[in-house]
Amino acid sequence: MRWWLRSAARMGAAAVLACATVVSAQETPSPDELQKMYDDALVQLKAAQDRKNELGIENEQLKGKIAELEQKLTEAQTTNESLQAEVNSAADRTYFLRSYYAAWQRFLERYPQLKTQWDVFLERGPLTAPHDLPDFTEPERPLSAKG
Repeated sequence: MRWWLRSAARMGAAAVLACATVVSAQETPSPDELQKMYDDALVQLKAAQDRKNELGIENEQLKGKIAELEQKLTEAQTTNESLQAEVNSAADRTYFLRSYYAAWQRFLERYPQLKTQWDVFLERGPLTAPHDLPDFTEPERPLSAKG
């Protein structure tokens, strides 16, 4: 225990001596040293002022870019709104066409003869030259029966 107390006392004394050395080392600087510190401070101040000016210029450039990006964003939002309106319109039209097609299919199921005529029409193609469609509502009579 005594050994520990002695070493702690020695460390404390060493710390006090180190602080005293630092305090005694602070002397008043010579005029040349003061002039050099003053010049260094001026150089640092000038560098800080130059950097401040550069940052101001960069800030103005960034403000211009922000304004440009905001304009592009507004244009993109306008385009998005018009495209959304087109999508909604197309959705309404496709809903109408789907429902119309479903109603047409049910209609053809009720009238099988009409469905047969429709199938013949589609086989010939809707863009081909018009032909007389066979009449499926009346059974065909033999040619000799026609008079």
